Amino acid sequence: IPALFRLAESLSIGVASFFEGLSAERPSCVYRGQDGVGVGVEKTLKGMVEGVRLLPPDQGDAPLDPYVLKIEPEGKLFSHFFNHKGEEMGYVLSGTLALWVDGQRQEAGPGDLIYLRKETPEQWENSGDSVAELLWVKIR
Repeated sequence: IPALFRLAESLSIGVASFFEGLSAERPSCVYRGQDGVGVGVEKTLKGMVEGVRLLPPDQGDAPLDPYVLKIEPEGKLFSHFFNHKGEEMGYVLSGTLALWVDGQRQEAGPGDLIYLRKETPEQWENSGDSVAELLWVKIR
């Protein structure tokens, strides 16, 4: 500490100037939805599905990657919306969806959870008349 005072004195500045811009505040654990980043989808899916990554880009090392995905009414996706490399799960917020896994049709509606381990849906379909909205989480 004495060296810090001597340095400040020799520079003709106050000791406090060494600490300007530093904050004792903890990093925020709340991320605003409007700060989410749009997700690019394959050309074949454009116009049928849109998504927003909820964590900001500087949180790229998080073990979870959360998104809100919206699938338009009458939308049929003939592939999964992400390159599937690990576990993923989705919670249906609104609307209804059908997904095909290993040729089997399964339906999901509001409040249902979709959990994929190694499976990759071959097709998704929103046959309803409203947008289907999912909270989707990729697990790294």
